[in-house]
Amino acid sequence: MKILFIVLLVVTPLFSAWAGEARSQLDAFHQQMKTLQADFEQQLVSEKGEVRQHAFGKVYIQRPGQFRWNYHAPYEQMIMADHHKLTLYDVDLEQVTIKKIDDAFGQTPAVVLSGAGDLDESFNIIELEPHDGMQWVALLPRNKEGSFVRMQLGFLEGELSVMILQDSFNQLTTITLSNVVRNQPLPVGIFEFEVPEGVDVVGDLD
Repeated sequence: MKILFIVLLVVTPLFSAWAGEARSQLDAFHQQMKTLQADFEQQLVSEKGEVRQHAFGKVYIQRPGQFRWNYHAPYEQMIMADHHKLTLYDVDLEQVTIKKIDDAFGQTPAVVLSGAGDLDESFNIIELEPHDGMQWVALLPRNKEGSFVRMQLGFLEGELSVMILQDSFNQLTTITLSNVVRNQPLPVGIFEFEVPEGVDVVGDLD
C-alpha cells in the first residue's frame, strides 16, 4: 500500500476563552517559518477503525514551495516537491514517478507546509476547542474535488505538532511531529535528487 498524505475533525462551538489563539498560531506558522525539519510518525486508520499503516521518517521543508518526506519504515520511500514538480521514489519498486505541480496543489495539505499559497483562498478555516494540551484549527478545502475533505492541525506552544486528515474514503491519517527544528539551515542538497541507475522513471518528464 502506498504512503498517502494525512485526517479528522469535529467542529465545536467557539468560546471567548480560546477564540483567536489557534488561528494566530496557524498564521504565525504559515507566515514566519522559513525552514523546518522534524521526525514524524504516521498512522493510517480505515473507516472501520483498523490500522492499515504505521510509518516513520524525517521531513524537511523550505519556504516557499519545497518539501521532502523520507519514509524509513516500514518501506523506504521519498516524496519531494521543488516548486515545479513532485517526485515520488519507491525504493522497493525501483520506480520514480514525476508529476507537475499545478493549481490543484493549493487545495492539498502541502500548501500548509510549503507556504506556496494563500490559506484563506484554499480553505475555510475554523478554530476548535483546545484539547490534549494543544490549540486546534480545522481547514476545509473550498474545492470539493480534492483527495481529502478536511484537515485538523494541533499546535503545541507555537509549534505544529499534529496533522490529521480525513480523505474521501473516510480514512484517517495522523502525522505526529517530534524533534522539530525551525528556521535553521537544512542539510546541503536535501532538495536535490538524482535518479539511481536502473530505476524506471514515469510521469511528466518535460
